[in-house]
Amino acid sequence: MLVGAVLLYHLSGAMLPTATGEVAVVCFFSLSGFLITFLLADEHRRHGTIRLGGFFRRRALRLAPALAALLAVWAVVALVFGHDTWISAVPGGGPGGRIGPLTVAETVGAAAAYVTNWLDALVQFNLWAGYSPLGHLWSLAVEEQFYIVWAPLVLLLMKTRRAGWWISALALGFLLEPALLYSQGTNRVYFGTDTRMSALLAGAAVAWWWRSGLLARWERSAATSLLGGISVLGLVVAGVGFRHPDVAWKWVGGMLLASVCGAGVVAYLANRPDHSPVARALSGCAMVWLGRRSYAVYLWGYVFNTWFRSLGAACPPLTLVCTLAVADASYRWVEQPARAWARRRPRTRAATPPPTPAPAGRPAPPEAVVPAPALATVGAEGAR
Repeated sequence: MLVGAVLLYHLSGAMLPTATGEVAVVCFFSLSGFLITFLLADEHRRHGTIRLGGFFRRRALRLAPALAALLAVWAVVALVFGHDTWISAVPGGGPGGRIGPLTVAETVGAAAAYVTNWLDALVQFNLWAGYSPLGHLWSLAVEEQFYIVWAPLVLLLMKTRRAGWWISALALGFLLEPALLYSQGTNRVYFGTDTRMSALLAGAAVAWWWRSGLLARWERSAATSLLGGISVLGLVVAGVGFRHPDVAWKWVGGMLLASVCGAGVVAYLANRPDHSPVARALSGCAMVWLGRRSYAVYLWGYVFNTWFRSLGAACPPLTLVCTLAVADASYRWVEQPARAWARRRPRTRAATPPPTPAPAGRPAPPEAVVPAPALATVGAEGAR
């Protein structure tokens, strides 16, 4: 659903009254922070530790194959048609321009190393030889950088009695980053990993408190519905704020409000019982189909929108058809085989230690705490 909102935003350009793309990205970061923290905490509960090597291997096998396929196809097309302006036309922006082999190499290298966001954030240092038409991969770079830092940190926090409070304090602290850095320019605030940590850590805090049972107590209460309604309203206001001409409101107030309300929506979805209307709507066949292919939709949607932008009114339907078709092919013939290979790959494992008992003064977490199925199809397939 979130990936669909971003795709809609790119197809519509700046015609929508609210910045659905910016809001959807913030919500995705919150959802990703929730799911990754939940998975890490659950592994620690089951095994008494977090196998960092296994975690990073699963992340690589989940993200790298589809990304490699995209980069290979795009590089070939860019090298053949780099003299044509359509190859780099920005969705909702300028007509694009010619790109040479150096820009192709920089684009592919930055994407493969998951540093695209910093080359955009530090644009004033002229790190690029030219514009990158794969600029949408900045958010994937933020995600990967978060994984690298967050997994070891969660392992350390698990050794303390105040992990939830530490995570919450980190989230609140990073909420101040946009206010401190927006004077350095829009790109620095929009693309920086540190300025996006507030949404990721807000989702992580929700995962911790929900897993501890604190938020789960509200599962059937009116407070959960009220939280969801207020959060959605806040996201609408934030979307309008992202359109505001004032830089301070746009990149400080808008991002702050979206980060907080995005975490509120995640908390609402996590507490929805299986039989709720929200769970039924998000668990339908179409949503499940799209959710499983959401990572490939994210990868290819922006690219097709770039290539077809010069076609005018034919661009949106053609982009949609090609994106869904290629996303389905990527899921069937790239992502699924990679997962199957990972399951078949023999590997020796040390004996699993018993689960670590809960520290004194803190109740042990439930044996099986699973988020509501509504979260599985919102658009964070890439986080699993």
